[in-house]
Amino acid sequence: MKFKNFKKKFLSLSLTLTLASTFLPNFAPVTYAENGNVSNISNYVASDWNQVTFGQTTDTGYNNISVDDANKSVTLTAGTADGKRTGGKITGSHDGISYYYTTVDPSKNFVLSANVKVNFFAKPKFDKQEGFGIMARDAIGPDKNADAFPSNMVLVGGYSGLIQSVFRNNIVDATGAGATMEDVTKFGDRPVNDGTATYKLTMKKTNTGYQVSVDDGKEKIYYRPKQLEIRDKDHVYVGFFVARVASITVSDINFTTSDVATDPPGEPEPPKPVAPSIIMTSATTTGDSSYNFNLLSNVNGDIKIKQNGTELYKGALDNNAITKNTTLVSGDNTFDVVFTPDKTQNITSADPITSKYVVSLKSYGTSNESIYASPTGTADGKGTLDSPTDIYSAIQYVGTGQKIYLIGGTYDLKAPINISKSNSGTYDTPKVLTAYNQEKPVLNFSSSGGFVAGGDYWNISNIDVTNTVATGFKVSGNHNVIYKLNAYKNGDTGIQISGNANDKIDKWPSYNLLLDCTSHDNIDASQNNADGFAAKLTCGVGNVLRGCIAYSNCDDGYDLYSKLETGPIGAVTIENSIAYGNGVLSDGTRTLGDGNGFKMGGEGLPVKHVLRNSLAFNNFSDGITSNSDPAVTFENCTSFNNGKVNFNLQYFNSAIPQFTANNNLSFKTTAALADNIPDTNLNDSNYFYNGTDSQNKSGEKLLASDFKSLEAPKLIERNADGSIIQGNFMMLADNSSILGGADLSDFSNITAVPGTPGIPDSAAPRAPFVYNQANGICDIPVHNAKLAPSIVKFNNGNFIVTIINSIFADAKTGVKLQKAAPTVSEATLKSSIPNTLKLILDIFDLNLYINGSEVHALAEPITYTIKVDAKALNNVDTKNLALYSFNKDTNKWEFVSDAVYDNKLSEITVKTPHLSTFAIMEKVSQNTVVTNTDPTGNNNDNTNTNTNTNTNTNNDNTSTTNTAQLLPQTGSSIDTNVLIGLGMIISALGVITLISLKNRKENA
Repeated sequence: MKFKNFKKKFLSLSLTLTLASTFLPNFAPVTYAENGNVSNISNYVASDWNQVTFGQTTDTGYNNISVDDANKSVTLTAGTADGKRTGGKITGSHDGISYYYTTVDPSKNFVLSANVKVNFFAKPKFDKQEGFGIMARDAIGPDKNADAFPSNMVLVGGYSGLIQSVFRNNIVDATGAGATMEDVTKFGDRPVNDGTATYKLTMKKTNTGYQVSVDDGKEKIYYRPKQLEIRDKDHVYVGFFVARVASITVSDINFTTSDVATDPPGEPEPPKPVAPSIIMTSATTTGDSSYNFNLLSNVNGDIKIKQNGTELYKGALDNNAITKNTTLVSGDNTFDVVFTPDKTQNITSADPITSKYVVSLKSYGTSNESIYASPTGTADGKGTLDSPTDIYSAIQYVGTGQKIYLIGGTYDLKAPINISKSNSGTYDTPKVLTAYNQEKPVLNFSSSGGFVAGGDYWNISNIDVTNTVATGFKVSGNHNVIYKLNAYKNGDTGIQISGNANDKIDKWPSYNLLLDCTSHDNIDASQNNADGFAAKLTCGVGNVLRGCIAYSNCDDGYDLYSKLETGPIGAVTIENSIAYGNGVLSDGTRTLGDGNGFKMGGEGLPVKHVLRNSLAFNNFSDGITSNSDPAVTFENCTSFNNGKVNFNLQYFNSAIPQFTANNNLSFKTTAALADNIPDTNLNDSNYFYNGTDSQNKSGEKLLASDFKSLEAPKLIERNADGSIIQGNFMMLADNSSILGGADLSDFSNITAVPGTPGIPDSAAPRAPFVYNQANGICDIPVHNAKLAPSIVKFNNGNFIVTIINSIFADAKTGVKLQKAAPTVSEATLKSSIPNTLKLILDIFDLNLYINGSEVHALAEPITYTIKVDAKALNNVDTKNLALYSFNKDTNKWEFVSDAVYDNKLSEITVKTPHLSTFAIMEKVSQNTVVTNTDPTGNNNDNTNTNTNTNTNTNNDNTSTTNTAQLLPQTGSSIDTNVLIGLGMIISALGVITLISLKNRKENA
């Protein structure tokens, strides 16, 4: 079954009855006729006028149309005067409107005019989606249907906060793809909001196009009238509309029609000549002497480029763009450019365009040295700790592979920070911007623009971004890692991934990782758009948000919105993340935003986003919503006590749901709205809330007792390494039979980000992850294993293994370390110990499994430390301790590394580059009778009275076999005393030779 919202259905039914068809009264006779021969001068009868409310974000409670028969007027309303409630919107490809309209056959032209009194219009800070006036369009949506419904259209009246007109065209089907908003024309400023502003609006359809005017002023002509006959070839719709926040009263309506066939022929659209231009698209500052000088023009032509007076290039400008690699000299480099447009093009002028560009090269230290910036640093600084530079200079002049360290403190910035595309690192040598010595740099933008990371291969970490006028931190490059960045109290979304709407998706930002970032209390002027995180509108492929926290933001916690006119964005993965308290600021202020936790789509476009192992609670609206995207995957998510519904898997009526949902938990502590879930996603792994209980498809209930704690913390905090502290909140109890839900400490199923480098964060080293294991087996979360060293304590801390994280670079599904008893028999192991070695401690196996497969050879050695009883080392030369591994192929013990004994701590520390069966042994002289015993007192039969005194570590009794799992032999079998003797003989011969040569010279 599909859970239904009774209240929503009831309101919808009530409004349907209230807004049943109303009829337009007879208006005053028409006193004029235009467009040639008028075929119908009379006013339309009541049945010719209709009303409809359709489109995205329309609300049956806040969109209405009322006809006043007595005053012969019509009032249309969307939203409320204070802007706290909205109804619909005008977008670049579709509209959500209340529409009072008539239908015109395409064989007719028309003139529609009326007086329009503005009762109210737009929020105090308009959000550019409001509108009112006259609109003609080529399609309308079904009444009371909130699906996105694209169409071509022309409007005149209120648009984007002002009195304007606009022509939307190039829409050919229901996707809205390719839509363009053409020729926005301003007629006046924003109307006063006291109900006194009145405008006479006029729209004509002629054979030339759609002609609009305000107060009988100058007309704006939108050519190509057939553009409004695409989606519905048999009808043109024209009438009055309101959207978002607007209310108008329409009176003195006059409407006439004429025949297309007998009207004057249309005038051709005059060609618009292009004004030639050329711009430099490369950076004007750089720290790299190897430089790409990039130019871009809007027309073809010939170009001459000189660098510091020497010709760099002369020839054609291919495909309106050119890139010339050159070498810069230190300081200013001047590029003189002369561009001569091809005069055969439709251009305003073919005169040569002369430009001069200056590119500054400056280096701080060498490519291996770091740059230091501080709040008080200046451009004259040397970029050292003693003489730091400013943050702008550091970013402008950082060389490939260099690190910028920001000294702690508040950076009072008066201008945005923009990392350009030409300021990029590489995979092997990314550019780094991070905090110095774990200090806290705060970038306070003082109500200016924010931080734009437009370059590729940057690692940016451990900084705060606040007080911007718009988006706080924007990623528009590729293969960047943004780690432990905090964005708060900015003038729009805190952290966003998006590119340029004029580009195609292959140019949009891709393969970026937002890791362990927090975004909160961001609010825009209209109080309805600022999200915590957004990867929307122009976001490319392969972007991942992991370990992020979004709370108390004005609008949504996370927003993955797609628009029809720009098309679907790339699939985004959000994992191990939290959204809570969105829609209400930290100080308790309720905003005008939606207040969803995770908003996973927009406008019905199917994009296969993934929300995995994440938690939503106490958000003002929905905890988790598909927002009409029918193709999202939801895995191991928990949604708790959200204001509306916990899970809202909504989709347009015309769409086929393609959701994947498994292991999700929805729970509410009081009766509330049921989750909205398609029947196909009801299964026994999901426990959705049905308005009374949370249960799976078989009826098994999820109870409060299934959780360790339902008490939400006031603030979600992090560990020192950035990982989220979930504690017991919404964690399943140990005795619960339920499986699934979010466990934010589980990183066993994280998503790789192809081609994106790691996180060199040496300025703020991560604390190792420590695991205490009593049973000899330790499962290490993959995320932790990759992020920082792992310390595993076996045997109550008496056996400690340290593994550096680079070993786990290829880990994806699991990491397991095991300390166990040997698989080879004890008799075999002990009988194989040579007489030059003495067993000190128990023999053991150390095994490592990555992605389910056992690993023997390691990329880097691991270290382990063994605590020993000092009494066990009586009569042991601790300087001769070493680690040996057992070769199962040869049944021999082989040297691995010398051991270090700390007599104060009574600890033995060793390193090994491979894993095997190991033993700590003492190297002893062979004139000593060795009886190898284990700590239990069992004697080894291996005794030897050989008088050979060789005590070299790698003696002839050990194997010389070199396999992939073993270290190569590096020792010699020559006795040390023999070497000493040979050395003395050689020295004596040398002295004799020198004396002889001297005597010969003297006698010569």
